[in-house]
Amino acid sequence: DPSLPTERASTWGYGWPDGYDLVADDAVERLRWVLDDLTDFQEWRDKRDADAADELRPHTSGKVLHIVGGRRQPWADALADELGLKDLRWHESERGRPPTLDWADGLDPDREIVVLIWNHCGHSTTHGLDTRGVRYRPAVWGRTSVLGALGVDRD
Repeated sequence: DPSLPTERASTWGYGWPDGYDLVADDAVERLRWVLDDLTDFQEWRDKRDADAADELRPHTSGKVLHIVGGRRQPWADALADELGLKDLRWHESERGRPPTLDWADGLDPDREIVVLIWNHCGHSTTHGLDTRGVRYRPAVWGRTSVLGALGVDRD
């Protein structure tokens, strides 16, 4: 899987001294740009993601997807359409500024799915979701990883 190196590399910074995680993040971002420029790779990845979305659609259609962590990405709206979602809500975070969790109270697990971009959230976010009893599916950064998380233990 050609996306595996970027997904693995995005986790390398965990536990490094201050500043080193930024170096790793920059390297991962440069690698993603290089891979995105490879037409054959991009076509293969897009086909794989489209096939995954088609397979997931019966399980996601009409539901609300909450993505927690990082910044909303340009592919979010297309993903919502491909999955037949009622809505896709991205709860953004930045380094040192976790997302608010007021939306997490009273979620309906039959109609709402939560995907946590764990390498873009701190322990306070996972702890907050855990104490609220929110069931979330962990993913690393990227559309492919989100689709993979949605495919795990489907409801």
